[in-house]
Amino acid sequence: MRLPFARRISPLLTALALSSTSAADVNVGGSSGPGGSAPLDVQVSVTITSACTLTTSNANFGTYAAADTTAKTAEATITVTCVSGTSYTYRFDAAATPGPEGDLAMIHENGVNTGYLNYEMTGYTFEDNGQAYSVNPYEEVTVTSNGQPFVQRRTFSIYTGQYNAPVGPYKDTHVVSITLLN
Repeated sequence: MRLPFARRISPLLTALALSSTSAADVNVGGSSGPGGSAPLDVQVSVTITSACTLTTSNANFGTYAAADTTAKTAEATITVTCVSGTSYTYRFDAAATPGPEGDLAMIHENGVNTGYLNYEMTGYTFEDNGQAYSVNPYEEVTVTSNGQPFVQRRTFSIYTGQYNAPVGPYKDTHVVSITLLN
């Protein structure tokens, strides 16, 4: 009498399963008898990928009066925090609006481009792991993170005596970018 196919193949599959145990398999019982035990390790792993967070604060001058005798200043702070070992380039681009004489200029927000208010960048430093550095204001900087924030401060000043600028709000935009290298 011939056994059904399922009964013939079942002992073969059991034998194959027992002979192909992986490094994480342990058999308990059999010759170890009742109450036998065997230790088994469980590994936990992960691969960390490069990642950064970029935050900025705007430089806000508040109000401006052309008759002021001292320049108004405002500071913007840019902070880049990356996973330790992440390499990246950091760049602070020149303003979107060039002034009439090539200086930095905020444009009147009425959208008609009728007024400019000249300003300049008077200070720029960056701090990496508590160490302060002075850099070219528009130079691309390559950084390898140690997990601590990379902080850059930009100080801006508005020239005094700009009576030709119409009343109203003004703004300009600088672009900050980071490019991951790994």
